Amino acid sequence: MALTTIAVTQLSTANDRVGIPRALETLRDESEVRIAALEAGVAAGDIKPSVRAASNTALAAYTRTANVITADANGALSAQDGITLVAGEEFLLKDGAAGADNGPQVITQIGDGSNPFILTRRATENTSAEVTGGMVVPINEGTLFADTAFKLTTNDPITLNTTALTFAQIPWGFGAAPGETGSAGAAGTSTATARLDHVHKEHTREARYVMTTDVPSLAAFVLAQDGVTGAEGEIVLLVGQTSKDENGPYIIGTVSGTAPLTRPAWWPAAASVQGGYELAVAEGTIFADTKWFISTNGAVVVDTTAHDWYPRSVTQSVVLTAGTVTIATVPILSLTKSNVLLTRQIANTSTATDGGYHPTTGGSTGLTAGVVGTAAAIIEACVAAGTINAADISTLHATIIN
Repeated sequence: MALTTIAVTQLSTANDRVGIPRALETLRDESEVRIAALEAGVAAGDIKPSVRAASNTALAAYTRTANVITADANGALSAQDGITLVAGEEFLLKDGAAGADNGPQVITQIGDGSNPFILTRRATENTSAEVTGGMVVPINEGTLFADTAFKLTTNDPITLNTTALTFAQIPWGFGAAPGETGSAGAAGTSTATARLDHVHKEHTREARYVMTTDVPSLAAFVLAQDGVTGAEGEIVLLVGQTSKDENGPYIIGTVSGTAPLTRPAWWPAAASVQGGYELAVAEGTIFADTKWFISTNGAVVVDTTAHDWYPRSVTQSVVLTAGTVTIATVPILSLTKSNVLLTRQIANTSTATDGGYHPTTGGSTGLTAGVVGTAAAIIEACVAAGTINAADISTLHATIIN
């Protein structure tokens, strides 16, 4: 096998050893783009320079003259896919009033109360010869489209500003890393993939909060849940759907009292993941800073396979009163695999409580397994003889571990 020699230019830095890693990092980035292109079935020559964001809604009314778009009224260009752009930045217009308007744009003037926004076709795509079927535009940022790419599916020949241009999102990644599923489809097609680990760059977004009961209509989600009120563009994890194929992460749409829920770009319909996939939840009265996993074994096809999600562990404060107290707000995976850890937070008021604390009834471990509405952990304080100490009013930390 022939060896390839790579010349690395040393960068001038205070520490000469910094130069080589930086040069290698640049080489790696270029290689990753080429690998992504191969996996997406795209010729390397069809890859265009990346843009900061892509449009996800129609622009305010405008008029296009040749390669220049000018808004019909004064006002700033709206945020594109959650990104507020500035003059000089580039984005992919794919939702133009006419298909012939689409393509990478440079913001010539952002617009304000006294001036309209003005967009100009990017220099690398401002002639018919430069806009060809199959060209790909990578997207760097955005709520829906960060670290994805769009392919021009319009076939040649193309006459710029006359031919309607259609851009379609394509799978875009840096190789089949450990924990990734998905495979190439028939010639000219590919299937969606989803990573099984939460550290992949497309999956670093955590859900803001979790919904543990059924959402009857995905088109009319009630935003306030578990002490959190969601906002447009945020991620919510549904785990209590009656139709369990609907479980999983969703992005909140335009809010008008309620809001529609749609799948994030990194969790597309028909993507395949394996049981054990984890997603972090950031906020909530009960579920802040928890991790949830798919407990269903084997492959799970998004929007097709019924599957369950459970938290790894959840800690709650429990105030014991006379008799027992029931925790019924946390899903419990199994009578044999789940456990309850009890830690005294505030001392008991009765000296008779010398038998400790334990979950009781509901099975050999004191649990009833299931989702919220079915699950229960019943806890009591007890005296040495094993009977309930009705006088105790201790406060405990109860951690349910699945």
